[in-house]
Order: sequence, then structure tokens, then C-alpha cells
Amino acid sequence: MGAFPFCSDRCKLIDLGRWLDGKYQIPVAEQDDDATPPDALELPSDGGPDVDSNGGARRRPGPSSPN
Repeated sequence: MGAFPFCSDRCKLIDLGRWLDGKYQIPVAEQDDDATPPDALELPSDGGPDVDSNGGARRRPGPSSPN
């Protein structure tokens, strides 16, 4: 049982080699350093003139054209 939890010393050395080669890495999504933080993108929820009740931007009416 000298190779526990591996089945043999050979398997233990193969696994060690994979660790040392960096084959066991967790993929990480890169973030831009100059990207705007997610909290800064939120709209104010005070119900002001440009925000609807769901927090989205309201469309302003355009100029009326004469008929």
C-alpha cells in the first residue's frame, strides 16, 4: 500500500509528472483591468424620468411631425 491512493508507484509518478507539467489547471476567464465593474453599470432605481419601473431606460418621445 505504499502507492496509495494510486494503484502502483508507476501511476503515482505519471500523476506527479502531469501536475509538474501543469496539465491539471482550472481554466479561468481573464478580466480586463480597465473594464468597468459590474456595479457601476447599474441604473439608478429611484424612478427618475429616464428609468421605468423595472429599472430599464425609457424611450423618450421624439418630436412630433405635422400632418
